[in-house]
Amino acid sequence: MGWLDQIRTVQWANPFATHQPVLWHIASRSTLTMLEFGCGDGSTALLHRVSDERNTPLITFDTDAAWLGRYAPSMESRLHQFRLVSSWEDTLASAEWDDRRYGLVFVDQEPWEARVTTIHRFRLMAEYIVLHDADYLPTHGLMGRSIRPIVGP
Repeated sequence: MGWLDQIRTVQWANPFATHQPVLWHIASRSTLTMLEFGCGDGSTALLHRVSDERNTPLITFDTDAAWLGRYAPSMESRLHQFRLVSSWEDTLASAEWDDRRYGLVFVDQEPWEARVTTIHRFRLMAEYIVLHDADYLPTHGLMGRSIRPIVGP
């Protein structure tokens, strides 16, 4: 079964999870620790599955205890840590992240401004950064620019 067939078994029909093919493709090739900033239905189970299958560490962060509570009880393991964040600034400033490389950094946290900080923090340390809902950042002057709108589903 190819990676696209495998992703269809996760949540391909979810209109809020259109990032899954890219996320699956990159995560399934990662051999380094993966970081997930903001857990959710379109990413956490997928990354957990890849982490488990590839024996690759994964850390999931969120500021919302209820969102963490949806996943941590059934997914937390020696490979998959869940961390409740009280301050993105403090978490991202931690020296814990220094002098390391990461295979994938998935960025989907709230507030939007924290995504910019996360991207800047890991841009030189990650093999790949996948940003969900990327169009919001240039539209609101936070980062980047829109070249053209995406047309279609």
